[in-house]
Amino acid sequence: MTGARQRPGVSARAVLLGFLLTPLNMLFLVKGLWMWAGVTRAESLFTNTVGFLFLLALLNRWLRRRRPELALSAGEMLTIYLMLGIGTGLTCSL
Repeated sequence: MTGARQRPGVSARAVLLGFLLTPLNMLFLVKGLWMWAGVTRAESLFTNTVGFLFLLALLNRWLRRRRPELALSAGEMLTIYLMLGIGTGLTCSL
């Protein structure tokens, strides 16, 4: 490496952001189950989790241009995706 400091994938802000997004993810999931008779049915990828990841990637792209120090690393995005995916899996298994 050329001296650039890499951030760890599992950082405190990634875990905090995952905890803050989990209730929104569950709200979307429950609302989708009530209104559209199921959002996740039997897909291998949870559509709500992928949707949140897409929105987070758009926000991250904007942050990279405006405030690069606040942008999330790939490991942090993966941490958030895993937290949302596990929350969705636990909710759908009930």
